[in-house]
Amino acid sequence: MKIFSDQILQDTPLFLQFGGTLDLKIAEKALDKSRNALFQYQERLASSQSIFSLGDIGLLLGIGGEKSLNRGGDAIFFGIQYQRGLSEINRDRSFGDLVTKNGAFYLDFGIKF
Repeated sequence: MKIFSDQILQDTPLFLQFGGTLDLKIAEKALDKSRNALFQYQERLASSQSIFSLGDIGLLLGIGGEKSLNRGGDAIFFGIQYQRGLSEINRDRSFGDLVTKNGAFYLDFGIKF
């Protein structure tokens, strides 16, 4: 959900964005295979099954604004978002004390027409 306010800056509506996300895994690879305990554990398994689940459910919180370019509705938008995963993405919980959840910051820039 995106809530706009045009009373803060003239000709630049600001917004607050919040809601839920549904994330799907595209790829799974270790950055440093020699130091990654989960990757080494997966190599010791008899099957080549994935350690991580297919997706994640998370929360999104963001702020930003739009700067109008003309009367036709064209605008430049900008913002920052934080997304936090809520579900455990380690499929088998192989390491009992390890918590693996997603979290990310995003910068948004674009043109709205």
